[in-house]
Amino acid sequence: MRSRFFRSCVALAAACLMLTGCAKGSSGTGPVELLDAANAKLDSAVAQKMDLSRTRVYNASVVPAFEELSFDVDGYIYGIYVSSGTEVEEGDVLATLVSKGYDELKSLKSEIENLETSNEERFKKIDAEIELAKLAGEYTAEKELEAKHERNLPS
Repeated sequence: MRSRFFRSCVALAAACLMLTGCAKGSSGTGPVELLDAANAKLDSAVAQKMDLSRTRVYNASVVPAFEELSFDVDGYIYGIYVSSGTEVEEGDVLATLVSKGYDELKSLKSEIENLETSNEERFKKIDAEIELAKLAGEYTAEKELEAKHERNLPS
């Protein structure tokens, strides 16, 4: 009977040691420190034991803020140069607005380029005519002066 009592006491002592833990100096009364999160973009805080009856629950919602922009001219957005969450400073270009006359302006530019090309071809033709006249022995000083004057005119 004594050995049975002795075995029971040893088993009870072993069970108590297992339940209480073997860590040195862990009393469980101070704040629990969290380890730094690895590769996480979250803030961490100190966790503390507290009475759950003192906690308060609030209803909350996150509402994004929008700002309406207005322009002095009608048109369409040609380009947006920032994305959501980008930090900007005063004077930064956020977007480009193209007025309705942009297509007309674009066509006028292409027309000017075509005229410049045709003028170059016309001047080449005049130079060739002058060279032919020189080879034929004609007086070309007047034609050369006219060609020089036309080239100096604003286009």
